[in-house]
Formats: sequence, C-alpha cells, structure tokens
Amino acid sequence: MTNQLVIGDYDLSDWGVHFGRKSLFNAPKRNVTTVAVPGRNGDLVIDGGSWENIDVTYSCYIEGNAKDKLADLKQVVLSQLGYVKISDSVNPGEFRLGYYKEGLNSISPSLHIKNARFDLTFSCKPQRFLVSGDEWRTFNPSDRLYNPTLFSFSPLLKLRLSNSEWGSVTIDGYTIRVKNVHNVDYLYVDTETMQCYSGAQLLNDCVEFSSDNPLKVQPGGRTVTVSNNISEIQMKTRWFTL
Repeated sequence: MTNQLVIGDYDLSDWGVHFGRKSLFNAPKRNVTTVAVPGRNGDLVIDGGSWENIDVTYSCYIEGNAKDKLADLKQVVLSQLGYVKISDSVNPGEFRLGYYKEGLNSISPSLHIKNARFDLTFSCKPQRFLVSGDEWRTFNPSDRLYNPTLFSFSPLLKLRLSNSEWGSVTIDGYTIRVKNVHNVDYLYVDTETMQCYSGAQLLNDCVEFSSDNPLKVQPGGRTVTVSNNISEIQMKTRWFTL
C-alpha cells in the first residue's frame, strides 16, 4: 500500500514520493518546571501550560527515475518557509503544522540512482489539528460552542459589524470587543495570538480583550453571547488532540 504525504500545497506523490511508515506513537513533552522544596515530599510542579515541538519522521521511497525526481523534490521541500500544513493518507482527518528539519542530505549522491529510500523529518507543533476544526462555521447567537476534545482551544473569529459602534462576543465569561474603525468587510480576530486583522493589514486598534491571556475554550459545551450589532460571526475552532 502506498501512502501519500502533502506538504503545504504540494502532494509529494506528484514527484513519485510515498512513505511506508511514520513515527506514529511519539508524544510531545509538556513544558513543566520542578522545584524541590525542603521539608516537603515530592517536587513542586510549575506547569507552563504548553508542550514542546515534536519531530515527525516519514520513511519515504521513490521507485524509478529517482535522480530527476529528487532534484525537483528538494526544491519543493526547501521552498517551504516557516510552518506549513503537513498531512498524510494514514490520518486523513488531521494535520500538523511543521517545517522541514532534515533528511534530504542523507540521500545517495549517485548519478545513476533509479530508486531511493530516505527519511524526511519535520519539526512540528505539538498539536494534531482536526480537519473538522479548520473549516469556517457560521455561528448563531443561540448556538452553544462545543469542544469535543480533551484539550482547550483558541478559535479564529471572522466578524461582520452592522455599524461603527463597539460590538462584543463573550465566550464562557471571556469578552472580545471589536469596532470596525477602518470600515473593512470583515474583522478577523485570532484569540490565540490576540491580534485583529483584515487581509494582510494588522488592525489591533479594532479589538480589546477582557484578559491579558488568550481565550481557552474548555471541553464540553460553552455559552456564547453576541451583541446585536455583530450581524455575522464565523469561526474556525482549531480543535486538536495530541
């Protein structure tokens, strides 16, 4: 069985690349600090609330005309800048965000290479994002927001306001206030990075958060309150597992 690997917008099977196995069962390391307290049994654990990046390795192969295909493959992989989506046919319902780390330099340099076997390793964010959480969903004021996973998420909001006054979205007691200062069609609010933008334009003067910390939607159903002047709200939940 041949498995497909997609890096960013590129399906590597277009270059004859498939993989036989990948590192499926490794898990990210939690960011914690332990402190030994004199006179107290056990360490004091200070949880940083996050996980470290994780290496994901694909054992790949090319059968036939590998010399020419490898030359093109290197250009495709090395042209990807920063974090990109990484998905495969083994787990079609999820994807990771990662960047190329190593593997292309270990391929045999033979000028007559016909078949090739090599590893591609990517440094990935710890989350395994669900494809279902990467889709825009229209949200009605009467709807409840559900988190079907065991991990809290920070959604991306797409908002349209009906006037130039301040509007608000409150999720489980956390309030995001927005104002269409620059008269754009939609305001995009990233509740993880706590930024507002429209297209490539940063519009942080259009948003206020009720906390200095990002919104974290906990597992289960959550109450959402929307002001009357927000005429449309769409959301990418960005659900994930580890």
